[in-house]
Parts: sequence; C-alpha cells; structure tokens
Amino acid sequence: FELQLLLANVDDWTQWPAATLDGLESWSKSGVLLVGDAAHGTVPYLAQGAAMALEDASCLSDLLAQSTTVNRAFDDFTKMRMVRCATLASESLKAGQIYHQATPHSSLRDFALKAMPGSFVLKRQAWIYDHGKKPG
Repeated sequence: FELQLLLANVDDWTQWPAATLDGLESWSKSGVLLVGDAAHGTVPYLAQGAAMALEDASCLSDLLAQSTTVNRAFDDFTKMRMVRCATLASESLKAGQIYHQATPHSSLRDFALKAMPGSFVLKRQAWIYDHGKKPG
C-alpha cells in the first residue's frame, strides 16, 4: 500500500529505452578482450545478460588454461562465443517486440500466451540452457 501511495505522487516518469548496437567483428585487439555486456550487450527480455557473462568467464578460463598464447585464447573465445551471443541478442529483441505489442496485437498475444501450455514455453526456450540446441 505504501508503494502505491509513493507511485501515485510521481508527477513525471523518465523513459529509459532499451537499446542495442550492431555486433562487433572482433572482441579482442592488442591483447585486450571484451566480455559480457562490453562485447555483446543485449536487451533484457530473455534475462540472459548476466548468464552470458558467466558463460564468457567459464569459456575464457578453459581457453586460457589450454592455449599456448593469450591472443590465441582470445581469438578462440570470440569464435566460440560470437554466434551464441548474437543469437541470444537477436532472440531477446524478438521477445521484446512481442512483449511490447500495442492494442489490438497485445490482446492477441495475451490470448495466445494464456492458451498455450507452460511446457510449450519451456520447450521453446530450452535452447538457452543447452548449448547444443538452436532456437525453435
């Protein structure tokens, strides 16, 4: 109830739009590697920003332990991670477009979401948690 009173007294809201950038051709240069949002920032609609950063850390750790040079590890890292991160970013953009539909499309979206079983949504997003799968 206190939160409702607080929000009712706000005169003006500042919009904070979600923004994206085109993907980079490379995430490393001169011995410096970008990871996480610095390499592949994404909109939040699949809730995978922090997860991608953790995947980056795990992947990079393995590659640094196996590679003969840091630059080789950085190059391999970019090759291994770029497609997955770009796919997550693209799918997250699509989800945002669906979530932010205006009327009447939002009514159709809501109807469809209510009608589909929860297992459909889980199956549709299973690829996020299994690196061997693609969106489907």
